[in-house]
This record gives sequence, C-alpha cells and structure tokens, in this order.
Amino acid sequence: MQKAALYARYSTDEQRATSLDDQLRRGKERAKSEGYVVPKALVFTDAAISGSEKGLGRREGYRALLAAIENRQCQAVIVTELSRLARDMSETLNFKKLIRRTGVRLLTIADGIDSNRKGWSLIIGFSGVMAEHVVEETRDRVIAGMLGQHGRGYQIAQAPFGYRAVNELDACGEFIGTHWKIDEGKATIVREIYAMRLQAMSYARIARALNDRGILPPRAPRKKGARPYWRPATI
Repeated sequence: MQKAALYARYSTDEQRATSLDDQLRRGKERAKSEGYVVPKALVFTDAAISGSEKGLGRREGYRALLAAIENRQCQAVIVTELSRLARDMSETLNFKKLIRRTGVRLLTIADGIDSNRKGWSLIIGFSGVMAEHVVEETRDRVIAGMLGQHGRGYQIAQAPFGYRAVNELDACGEFIGTHWKIDEGKATIVREIYAMRLQAMSYARIARALNDRGILPPRAPRKKGARPYWRPATI
C-alpha cells in the first residue's frame, strides 16, 4: 500500500498545542479515505514556530519532511492547509517545485489542493499570496498594538535581568499591560556586576566570578541537561 506523510504545525500567536492533534487526526482521516497508510516515521510536526521565513531555520519537522519527499519515502503529503507548510511566498514556491520534481502528491484538506488535478498550481499561487498577506497584516497589527501599549506607559519587551514583569488587570480581571518591578534578589547581583566593572574587572573575569559562586545566569542553556553559566557577552 502507498504511504502518505503528514505535517502539522502551530504558532503560539494563533493556536494552541492541541492544534497538532487536531491536524494529525484530520490528516489520518484523509489518508485513509484516499487509500494511504501513514507510518509513524512519516509524521512530522513543528510546535510554537512561525511559518514565516524567519522561523524556517528552526522547523526541524519541516526539514525532515522535505528530506522524506526528496528521498521518495512517501507517495503523498497531507496537511490541513497550505499555510501549515509555509506563510512565505518564496518557500511556498520552493515546495511547489519539489512536488513537481518528485511527483509526490500534495493534498491539503481546507484549501482543496490536489496536485493530481489540473489547476492545482494556480490554487497554490493564490493561497501562497494570501498566507503571506496574513503574516504582513498580523505583523502590522502587532506593531501597532505594541506602540499603543508603549504610549500608555506599559512595557512591551521581556523584563531584563534584575526586574520582573508584573501584569496589570482591570476591575474585571482583564489584562491591561505590563510594568517592570525591581527583583531585589537579582538586583543585588546586578549591583555587584556594576561594582566589579567599576573596579576595572573585565567581562570575562566578572563572568568567571559569578560562575565560581554558582549564580545562575539570566537564560537557561539551549541544550537540555547542559550546565548554565555566565559568558562575557551575557555581562
């Protein structure tokens, strides 16, 4: 029996983690109706990552899907909609070229795209343009909202080391904005860093002193299980 690969993705600005389960469930239902089997090795996901160009490098599931298509490990690819694959027009076109070159069938549930039917390329073009437009529209809306919050005296960025974010709510418990408050525990460390710098200590020496004392840095290590430590650039 022919094999189908499934791909699901959600981004935190628009969906929740349960969206992956919903997308995969619909994909498996479509695969069954089309006569495909879906091996576990051909189920690919990316969680909390944007489909825009800037998120492309972090989408390990998407890159694995591309490799599976390139290596002809599947005869079809099923997604709920084209925007799950990409919201960037250039990447949408690259994916379309890959489908043309390999002959792997592309099926999208919501968009109604089927690369075995005539006109599928035109539908991808329209869908790609709309997906990219949504990204631009969302970005403009987010920027406008951030500027509005800043103008009202609220913070719009993550609280730096030495501060903590405090959300302000209205009488109904609805979120209004965020203020930064000094975190006295961490503020003490910040003051020590300034004091060491005033003594002409280098950034590397300050970092070493903090590491020797076992003081945790602002960010956790990227690799799971790795030991967190201060770097000169952190200082």
